[in-house]
Amino acid sequence: QAATEMNILTRFSYTIEMLVQAGANKLRIVSVPITTNEKTRESRLFKSVPYFIKMSVLTLIRVYTMYRPLLVFSIFGTLLCLLGFAPIIRFLYFYIIGDGNGHIQSLIIGGMLCIIGFMTIMMGILADLISFNRQLNEKLLIRVSSLERTLQTTLPTTKKKSQR
Repeated sequence: QAATEMNILTRFSYTIEMLVQAGANKLRIVSVPITTNEKTRESRLFKSVPYFIKMSVLTLIRVYTMYRPLLVFSIFGTLLCLLGFAPIIRFLYFYIIGDGNGHIQSLIIGGMLCIIGFMTIMMGILADLISFNRQLNEKLLIRVSSLERTLQTTLPTTKKKSQR
């Protein structure tokens, strides 16, 4: 049942996405000890350990953004806004001491960073709505799949009855 609720999209490694989805769906995760065979050849999944780490981090960021978009975009947007306040405060400092004319570029850069940060937060709200729609689609897909399985098990008996 839990496996049918998983919708794996990544092409690199399913384990990271599966763990994040299980956590997002509040599924219980159990560790099962296994034994492995001796290494007989080089891995075809990744070229090196740094490449594997890079791909794993990118997959984790992508999956986390897919399941918690508002949080991810809000953090990024807030950091941009805070970064934008530094040049604005710099401009205000020089303006108060009477030397603001030569520092207008600080105001422009700070304002642009704040605008971009605000737009990033707005994109997070939009992404959160899209994520909610994705969750509804996933629930619908689970229901349709369940209905198809039910129909496949009942159709052969229905055909036999109609042939009699």
